[in-house]
Amino acid sequence: MVTRQEGTSLGYVEQLYVLPAQFAVVNINLKRDRLPLTPPNRNIPLAALQQIGDVCLVRNEAALQQPDVYEAANCTKLVGLDVFTEDGKVLGKVSSGHFDASALPPQWSTAANFPARI
Repeated sequence: MVTRQEGTSLGYVEQLYVLPAQFAVVNINLKRDRLPLTPPNRNIPLAALQQIGDVCLVRNEAALQQPDVYEAANCTKLVGLDVFTEDGKVLGKVSSGHFDASALPPQWSTAANFPARI
């Protein structure tokens, strides 16, 4: 994630927050390096994205929000959730999110890690 005005790197996408009732991704959690003077993880609302390509662009650092804003708004972290069949069998866990930036609004899908079958 990079700012358009300053060209500052804000971090890497670590987590996606979804509103389960709407099946909508609303927020992206950014991971920063854990150096002594590095700020903690922060979030970017999906609506703040200005461009999606090799990198995601936001206007400036004013788009950053604290993670607890989304946790308090009944959002769910997508990466790490269990994936079930309709009859309740566990298939694996969500490992990543992918999107089609050419679609408006961007269309999201997920990938899951499935245990090896013996």
